[in-house]
Amino acid sequence: MQDNNSTSITETENEQEETLEDSELISNGEIEPKVPEWVRNIALWYGEGILSEDEFIDAIRFLIKEGVVIV
Repeated sequence: MQDNNSTSITETENEQEETLEDSELISNGEIEPKVPEWVRNIALWYGEGILSEDEFIDAIRFLIKEGVVIV
């Protein structure tokens, strides 16, 4: 059984299965992250102090409720 943070890759030549963390695939350039700019902006604004913690939490809750972020 796989957890939600790993991807299974099968090499057909050796019939060998290797499990890599999603973060490894991204850092290796095998998967391009698809985080919309407006989602990144929310985190950036929070980090810069433009959004309060409550506003940031409300934004994250909204993204979860709308199915943009799945937890």
